Amino acid sequence: MEPTLHYSIRDILIAPGRALSAKRIFVMSVFLCATLLVYDVFTYASLAIGWVSLSLYWSVYGLLPLFWFHTSSITAMLFYWFGVAVAILVLMTGFFAVAAIEIEQIRGNRFFSAFDALKFGFRRFSQLFVSEISVLAFIGIIVVLIMLLGLLVRIPIIGEWVFVLTFVLPGFIVAMFTVFIVFVLVISVILLPAVAAAERNG
Repeated sequence: MEPTLHYSIRDILIAPGRALSAKRIFVMSVFLCATLLVYDVFTYASLAIGWVSLSLYWSVYGLLPLFWFHTSSITAMLFYWFGVAVAILVLMTGFFAVAAIEIEQIRGNRFFSAFDALKFGFRRFSQLFVSEISVLAFIGIIVVLIMLLGLLVRIPIIGEWVFVLTFVLPGFIVAMFTVFIVFVLVISVILLPAVAAAERNG
């Protein structure tokens, strides 16, 4: 029998007990295994691209390889970090599915099964992907604008005045805003799935 919610600070005390339900543990375990699988595939593929001994890394790290090797292959490093990004998205999908179970239970739907949560999570994977890409694209636009400003200030005489006039407004303000956006991107790994799961239609 599920404990009754009070919709107050008292619910924090019963949160660990609710999280230890078999349904939630099963769903999160599936996504944790999928995250590890994605990470392993991309990591060992990047090791192969970088001409690093796979047998050596397997004997040392096994199913949890670390990217602590020196390579001159930019392709290998890009492939590795792309795999890390995909693995994080899969982990976020797991958070999303577990949050969906809780939200449906609050709505009174106690028959929302673990398999329904799995299907719901995989179906909304694209929503999480687009959300994170949108934030990254916004950061990318800011970086491009800063690079253009950097080229502009290299113009003799005029460039020095442009740098002085744009240092505080908008330069410093944009820099602070960019730091805030990066912080939001980091915490969105945990918060975004819970927020998005409350919306059924995506």
